[in-house]
Amino acid sequence: MRQHKKAGFTLLEMTIAGTILALVMLNVSMVTQTGSAAYQAGVFESALEDEASQTMDRITLAVMSSSEDAIDPVPIAPANAWNIDYEVSLGIQAGELVLGDPERIELMPGTGQVLWKKNPDLPEQRSLVWSKSVPDNFADEFPNGVDDNGNGLIDERGLSFDMEGSKIIVRLQMMRADPDGVTRQTAKVANVTCRN
Repeated sequence: MRQHKKAGFTLLEMTIAGTILALVMLNVSMVTQTGSAAYQAGVFESALEDEASQTMDRITLAVMSSSEDAIDPVPIAPANAWNIDYEVSLGIQAGELVLGDPERIELMPGTGQVLWKKNPDLPEQRSLVWSKSVPDNFADEFPNGVDDNGNGLIDERGLSFDMEGSKIIVRLQMMRADPDGVTRQTAKVANVTCRN
C-alpha cells in the first residue's frame, strides 16, 4: 500500500520566511524614510536659498537705483555697517537731479529681520519686512573687534555694507533650523554700483 506525503510548510519554515519578510519590509521602510528625510532637507534648503536670493535682489536693486551722492557714507573695509540710508534717483528735471523720499535698509539685531523703510524716523514712515532669517553676526564672526572669519571685515553682522572703491559690497547671511532641528544656512555677497 502506498503512503501519501502531506504537502505544506513546517512551523520552522514559516518562522524563517516570516522573519525574512519582516527584515525586507524593515529595510524598505528605512530606505523610504531616509529618502523622505533627504528630500525634506533639500526642499528646506531650497526655500532658504530662494529667500536669501530674493532678499539680496531687493537690497541690490534698491541700492543700484539710488544716486551715489544720495547715499549716506558707507564705511570702507575693514569697517562695515548693518544699515544703509539712500534716496532713489528719479531722473533729471530742468537740469536738476530729482530724488525720491529717504529710504533705509537695516538689520534689526536680535530679531533676524531685515527691514526696508521709507521716510525712516519720520511720522509718515512705512516699513516692510524683507526677511526674518538673518543672524546677528555673519558666519563664524563674533563681536570681539577681530576679523574672525578672514573676509577682511571686523565684526560684520548678518547683513553688512562696506565700500570698495566706488562699489558697495553687500553681504547677507541667512540661517534657520529645519523641522528636525538641524541649522541650515546660506550666504550671499554682491558688488553694487549706484546710479550717477
